[in-house]
Amino acid sequence: MCDARIAARIEAVSPRPACIAARIEVIEVLSLRHARNTARMDLVSAGPARIVAQIEVLSLRPARNAAWLTLCFRDMQGWN
Repeated sequence: MCDARIAARIEAVSPRPACIAARIEVIEVLSLRHARNTARMDLVSAGPARIVAQIEVLSLRPARNAAWLTLCFRDMQGWN
């Protein structure tokens, strides 16, 4: 991986009626030198909540790519 900018698309959809549909087009990885790389991004939703997403890539090896995504809602009003 030569480029520090990795193209990615992530959709987070809530099973509730007021669903959240989020798409993140580009993730900028902060470090490519370690086996564990961290990327951060801010996403402003169409609703009242501002979503902060943090993604940590566990491995950059093609056969072992895994990542987890955490969404923290600073304002839950409107998403209940």
